Amino acid sequence: MWLKSAPKTSIYVVPAIRSGGYMTPGSFRRQYDKFFSDLPIRKLSPHKLRHTYATYLIKGGAELRAVQTLLGHSSVSVTEIYTHVDTSDQRRATQNLAYADS
Repeated sequence: MWLKSAPKTSIYVVPAIRSGGYMTPGSFRRQYDKFFSDLPIRKLSPHKLRHTYATYLIKGGAELRAVQTLLGHSSVSVTEIYTHVDTSDQRRATQNLAYADS
């Protein structure tokens, strides 16, 4: 996967060059277009990339509240809309169920 090989210089997929954090919309568009121009894959819309980012965080084991914070959502229910959990994710989650020894 091409995104796996992209340099990780920030918690953001497309970080500001100088600060590694937030950026203006115009700066984001330029960086976003440049990021995808260097990859031999179809460019996702920023909105779809947010959904993908949230979904892969959850699939990687991130807590929903942490993903909420990273995405800047005011409510966990909004974050739940962004994440796409399939039946294999649900099955994997139930395998982690811990029962207390009695």
